[in-house]
Amino acid sequence: MMNTKKRLWQRAKGYLFGLSLFFIVSNVFGQEIQPSSEDRIYFCPELSAELFSDLVQNGRIDRMEYKGDNITPKLYINSPLGEYVREVWQGSDDPVFIAESLFFLPKDEGWANNDISLISKIIRSVSTMEGIEYYSNSNQKIETLYKKSYTINNPDDKKKIPDKTDVDATNLTTYVYQEDNSFGKTVYQADIRQTENEVAMVLHNVEPIKFGFINAVKKNNLSISFHFLDKGDFIVTYIYALIKFPALSIFENKVSESFRARIDAIYNWFLDFYLKENKD
Repeated sequence: MMNTKKRLWQRAKGYLFGLSLFFIVSNVFGQEIQPSSEDRIYFCPELSAELFSDLVQNGRIDRMEYKGDNITPKLYINSPLGEYVREVWQGSDDPVFIAESLFFLPKDEGWANNDISLISKIIRSVSTMEGIEYYSNSNQKIETLYKKSYTINNPDDKKKIPDKTDVDATNLTTYVYQEDNSFGKTVYQADIRQTENEVAMVLHNVEPIKFGFINAVKKNNLSISFHFLDKGDFIVTYIYALIKFPALSIFENKVSESFRARIDAIYNWFLDFYLKENKD
């Protein structure tokens, strides 16, 4: 078991440099863990057999779309909270860019059958995101994604408070301040929903986002969602971003280059935290 965890740990670290993760985790009998035919209903109907196979074999699949006719989610988890995540857009205009990634993580022997409480605690621990790194395609090097990250009391005062990890997350709203390498100083409303085997967190920018002196993204025109489904033998993670921004090449390049790396960094942050909790 420890060798398997060590292997997962090493792969998670390597993934920070833009490499794909390939999860090959075996159960106690040495057989590869696969979703059953009954579990298949938890994946979106649009997911082809080929993509589903890629997800299980490689640990992830991704999709990005810009200025197309398909700025709608295609990789979502098919569940009650999945429906909630799909309907999160609050922008004044339709989004022009979508990025979505679906991750499949088989559990190792000895891990808890249901880790939703732990996962919920992790995603609410936003202060631990401070200092996480990502690969900047524009600068061709590893950089800090969030120079600052913490929970605040409200969008007006922006007073730093402890992360809300010890409260009921069934229907929780809180606020997050982040100093982002790409988006600068950003305030989000974080809406969290939790059920017996699912948890989702949806972030909306409650203030405009500036690129230099330009208001590049209006209030509520950036949405980033995180959805986790624990099926006992495996965890499915869906990260989903929608954004509306002006049709200027400087924004197009910045957004399209940063979001894949951003999703990588955020998932690695979660995975790093989760594996540490299950290491012993």
